[in-house]
Parts: sequence; C-alpha cells; structure tokens
Amino acid sequence: MGTYPVPIKAKTVRDADVHPIIFQCYKSFWVFTTGVCFLIPAFGFGTSKTGSFEFSWWAVVSAAAWVPSGVCTIFSVPLLGVSMA
Repeated sequence: MGTYPVPIKAKTVRDADVHPIIFQCYKSFWVFTTGVCFLIPAFGFGTSKTGSFEFSWWAVVSAAAWVPSGVCTIFSVPLLGVSMA
C-alpha cells in the first residue's frame, strides 16, 4: 500500500472526523480528476496506444474492488494503525 495510509493517520484528518464513505468519495473524485488530466494530452496529441478510448470490463471490476477496499482502509487505519491495516 505504500505511503497512502500515512495521511489518514494525520492529526488534522483525525480531527476532521470525516465518515469513511465521504472520505472515499473525495479520494475517488480526485483520482478520477487526476486521471482525466493525464488523458487529455494523450488524446489531444494522439499519443494514446490505440488512438481512441478502449473500454475494458477489467476497469469496472478493478473499481468495484478498489472502492470497498479503500473504505475499509480509511476505516481501519485510525483504529489499528498503518502497519496493521
């Protein structure tokens, strides 16, 4: 998991006391926004692999697994700590 859970344990994040689902929605929004920011130049300059968007069901499966695991991580880190989560 790298350093992703470390900011969850920060005092300011704990003091905000945001519900894990709301925190996950915020995180998902920024991951989507950042991803789109990287795709715009790739499609604009024609440097994407196929030259167009290619849908994959694996992306849907990945997102379906990523969101619940993110919520569990956000919920568990303040309770258990970074190493246990």
